[in-house]
Amino acid sequence: MSGNQDFNLKYDREDIAFCLKSMPEQVSRIWLNDGDNIPATFQKIENIVVAGMGGSSLAGHFIQSVGADFLKKPLFLQRDYKLPAWVDKKTLLIAVSFSGNTEETLEMVKDGLAKKAKVLIIAGGGKLERIAKKHKLPAFIFETQDLAKKPRFGLGFMIGALMLVLKQLKVLTVTKKAVKEMVEAMNEVIDTCILDVEERDNPAKAVAREMLGKTVLLIGAEHLVGCSHIVSNQINETGKQFACYLSVPELNHHFLESLSFPKNEASRLVALIFNSDLYNKRNQKRINLTAEFLEKQGVQVIEYKTYGKTVWEEGAEILQFGAFAAYYLALLNKVDPADIPIVDWFKRKMS
Repeated sequence: MSGNQDFNLKYDREDIAFCLKSMPEQVSRIWLNDGDNIPATFQKIENIVVAGMGGSSLAGHFIQSVGADFLKKPLFLQRDYKLPAWVDKKTLLIAVSFSGNTEETLEMVKDGLAKKAKVLIIAGGGKLERIAKKHKLPAFIFETQDLAKKPRFGLGFMIGALMLVLKQLKVLTVTKKAVKEMVEAMNEVIDTCILDVEERDNPAKAVAREMLGKTVLLIGAEHLVGCSHIVSNQINETGKQFACYLSVPELNHHFLESLSFPKNEASRLVALIFNSDLYNKRNQKRINLTAEFLEKQGVQVIEYKTYGKTVWEEGAEILQFGAFAAYYLALLNKVDPADIPIVDWFKRKMS
């Protein structure tokens, strides 16, 4: 059975569909801000740590993967309560939190200040904004309004802000033209994946149906590894379904052997593989061989071939497509795409 009748909007009580359509606008709004309130001393760094949790950490992984060939300093991701021992006054610590109140991120900021790191805040307000004012830290405080109601739906704000501050610090080479092309790529996905487009013409709906009831493996390489992580997170939180991500070529050195046991496990898996002509030729061969092997083992394989001309376009394309696919999966699972009751329960228990 197919058609829009299966994608019942009664489960979308917070109009997350509107947030998804707004992701390109989120990026554009951030880049309208061309001001620079970052001290010149912040350019005297040797490394960058992006601190964040959950949906707020995804912007860092996006930049780390998509921007790998454009970063002039090493960029590390930290998702914990404390920072590595090597963090010091030559480290740029960028704390990212949609709410501005994330427990672990606040602790990492405290640790960063103690280690004399150069701390910069990207947040939607909250305690991080107050800390920035108290310690006179440079901060990029964005106002989401109705464009984003959860961290994973505000990735346009956080990715756009992180790209902008790194550009202002002259550690990321990215142009306004590249950002414009990202926004255009996202809008092209919206044209084909928006709710009004029937399933037969809507790749995000079609992929959501293929994922329904299965364990989902997201597989990507090079500039799309961070995007594979993002889509995995969205399927977990938005679709309420198990998903994990694997990267090529790393998975070829261990994962393939894992399908031997338990018996019949492969039939419960679906692999969504992100393929790109921009990959290294050897990785393109690895992706194709991996898909061939998985199919022989009984794993359902869905190949998504990107069409962008640059890594920035392709990253933005997968970012937008994955958000739609996870959203439609939530509707097929008959759950609210916004609610995360178990994560909220866990946070209450930790308070």
